[in-house]
Amino acid sequence: MCQHGEEECVANIVEACAGAHANSQKDFVQFLYCFEKNEGDLSSARTCAENANIDAKAVETCAKGEEGLALDMKNAEATANFGSSRLGTPWIVVNGQHVDDPSKLLQAICDAYEGASKPSGCQ
Repeated sequence: MCQHGEEECVANIVEACAGAHANSQKDFVQFLYCFEKNEGDLSSARTCAENANIDAKAVETCAKGEEGLALDMKNAEATANFGSSRLGTPWIVVNGQHVDDPSKLLQAICDAYEGASKPSGCQ
């Protein structure tokens, strides 16, 4: 289910494919930042992927094929597992726990971080 029409559905698939083909979480977040900054404009996907060091051709191929549909279905199932009370967005989750207030996202990430020393953003 896409709340805002077919273009959002395609953008969701592009994002899923970018995540699957990213070399790191950092690259994927960089892609998401660029793509969402452009409001999911599909014409920005290639540039956003290239700028994030993600193989743009692999993302395109994925988004137009079975891999993209499978990734989108996997994401839909993960969302559905939270129950029917949350069909919309945003639905922010850190380590399986819902973050009700988006302004508390950084704190939730820092609290969940298990590395030897907290990243500088958590200071």
